Amino acid sequence: SSGINAEYGHLESVLYTMPSMISQTRKKADNQFVELDWRIDVVLSNNSLAKILQPEILMAIKMTNSKSVIAQLTPQEFHSLRQSTAKVLHDMCQLRERKFMNS
Repeated sequence: SSGINAEYGHLESVLYTMPSMISQTRKKADNQFVELDWRIDVVLSNNSLAKILQPEILMAIKMTNSKSVIAQLTPQEFHSLRQSTAKVLHDMCQLRERKFMNS
């Protein structure tokens, strides 16, 4: 109960929510990306199975307007998010280079 409004979900909701958060951030200077918190939880066992040993990545993206998006990701979903982010950054660098070349 830290007073943070949160939306919970999996990779799909993070990918759909992040673009709107980014566009809102550009429109409002008072709503900016603050930090990314993360942790890895490993479930060793539960009541129905003796051993599970399945990791889960928890991510919280915090904004200056006190809103946060919290996502639970499997290792596969995290890898997909990491690859998508790397591709977007690479594409942005290529666009920047083209802009300077055409100037």
